[in-house]
Amino acid sequence: MAKYDIYASGEPVKVQYLDFNIGLTGVVTSTNATTLASQLQNVSITDDAGNQVGTTINQPPSANTCSTANPNTSNLSTGGTITAATVSYADCFGSATSPINYIVPANTTRVLSLKADIETTAHFSTIQGNLSGDASNLQGMTSSKTSGMSSVSGVALTLVNSSLNVSQNNALGAQNVSAGATGIRIGSYAFSASSAEGVNVNTVTVQLTPNSSTAAFQNLKLLVNGTQFGTTQGVVSGQAQYSFSGAAFNIPAGQTVNVDVYADALSAAAGTFSPATALIGYTGSGAISYTSVTNTQGTINGQNVSFGATPLLTIAADSSNPPSGQIVQNSTGNSLAVFRFTETSNIENVKVTQLTVNDLVNNSTTVKAAFSNVSLWNGSTELGTAASPVWDATLSSWDYTFNSFVSPLLVPQGNSVSLTLKGDAGSFTNGSLSDNTTSTFEIATSTTVVARGATSNKSATVTLSNATGNPQTTLRTILNVAGSTVTPASPSLAQIGTVTFTANAAGDAQLGSLKLTFGGNAMTYATSTFLSTVVLKNSSGNDIAGLGNATTTATATTKTWTFSTSTPIVVTAGSSYTLQLWGDTSQFPAQANIAQSLSASIAGAGDFTYLDGTNQSPSSVQLPTNVVPITITSLSGGVGQQP
Repeated sequence: MAKYDIYASGEPVKVQYLDFNIGLTGVVTSTNATTLASQLQNVSITDDAGNQVGTTINQPPSANTCSTANPNTSNLSTGGTITAATVSYADCFGSATSPINYIVPANTTRVLSLKADIETTAHFSTIQGNLSGDASNLQGMTSSKTSGMSSVSGVALTLVNSSLNVSQNNALGAQNVSAGATGIRIGSYAFSASSAEGVNVNTVTVQLTPNSSTAAFQNLKLLVNGTQFGTTQGVVSGQAQYSFSGAAFNIPAGQTVNVDVYADALSAAAGTFSPATALIGYTGSGAISYTSVTNTQGTINGQNVSFGATPLLTIAADSSNPPSGQIVQNSTGNSLAVFRFTETSNIENVKVTQLTVNDLVNNSTTVKAAFSNVSLWNGSTELGTAASPVWDATLSSWDYTFNSFVSPLLVPQGNSVSLTLKGDAGSFTNGSLSDNTTSTFEIATSTTVVARGATSNKSATVTLSNATGNPQTTLRTILNVAGSTVTPASPSLAQIGTVTFTANAAGDAQLGSLKLTFGGNAMTYATSTFLSTVVLKNSSGNDIAGLGNATTTATATTKTWTFSTSTPIVVTAGSSYTLQLWGDTSQFPAQANIAQSLSASIAGAGDFTYLDGTNQSPSSVQLPTNVVPITITSLSGGVGQQP
């Protein structure tokens, strides 16, 4: 009922007696007298060292003569009859003439617990245990000095009529399921023990479809924390009651345990069951009192379960879709698009057995199919490979159809799976690839997707939501561009950066044009002749325009080189070619209190072009948008200095 700390400071202290009182509220009296013993018995005090303090009062009130005569006693007769709804029972352990001589060691705290048995006939509302306080019940074992103890009140505790409450588990809502589905959770109940004690439950009784006699389920079973309780009921019928019993499961005091009802749906199940189950009984016992616990709440309805709905499948472009890019001939395993498949009805898993992906190209059959060995992957698992592409004149696309899957394409109930489309690029060299072909992969038509409920085998409704990848351009070769800053030793005509072109091993490339955009606050103070000093030189230090490799044009902030086709600069397959960027930084007068900066970059995708070959009419190609801008140089100077 309560705990109290008692501390002996400096010397051992002898407790000679302890007076206490217990208050009860809400005691219902009737024509039949209510006694204190019918509410509580076996009152005692023990300490945290395992010692009992005084003698247990088996049937209160006792005949003890206390040092404080009946402290705080009210509405209680000498014989223990309660005369009102609120009562204060006072008693003691020991007295001045009959001490208990309980010793608290020096400089030690003992925890005293006031305890009682609560009778099965108890019907009070609250109970509170208090130490009454005594004037001279303490004596120092060394000094022999005496002192008293102040009164200490415990906390009012509430009597619960039942130590177990059961309700529908609100974490599980109404279920929308498919006929023929197995292992469905058709009901869930929250078993909550009071804070007074835990409960051990050994029997649970469930009524199936209490409002309908229609057969809809089989293989009915209970699971407690994922472990089956009792025996599976194989053949069941509507409105029948089924009891499950086994080794008792425990609901700890103040905690909740969920009891779940599972079943398989019959293939002919249809309609809505409101509810699918009802909990009508349980038996058990209190973990401390061993008092019998049974259902006094009546029928507790579970969740509704509905059949007959159609699974829904939505297909969309995934956020991990590869960006628009360039793919070189003869490359394998290229990621072409990522599609996200989502089951949105939360009814059942959906299996996809057929699927067509469209490669949207120009409206011309002269454009060859750019890819072969087109396959779908779930992470590192290949699901299947499409058949050879077929031209679709209606959509102007090459169609890749998956008629079967090596590994099942299964979309989890109420969840998503992202699938990557991969393919091998064709070869311009052997004639299986049209140069500079742009492919956009899309699932364009829902009717080409065959999807069914994994359990019910019902056709799923398929919805497309922008199920389109980003454009991918296939080329004979690809030229990568990188820039690097070179800081001149002093403001003068000197190298300020490099631009390096690296050709893919698939083939040679030829430079087309290059426009550099100059920026930074230094351009505000530059002389009008700065851009005329800007040149590109080869590794031998020769101006490429002076050698006839290019012609130049300029604006206030840009300079463009158009490379010659008669004396071309060719980057051979698998190699790099570097040009030096030169300029006269002395053309930037120093400015007081200003730190100057200068940059040069390839600002836009079209600011650099190249030919993806040197023969057979190569295509003019520009950079992908996701790689620009590319910085060629970035110079800066301190305050009052040139960059």
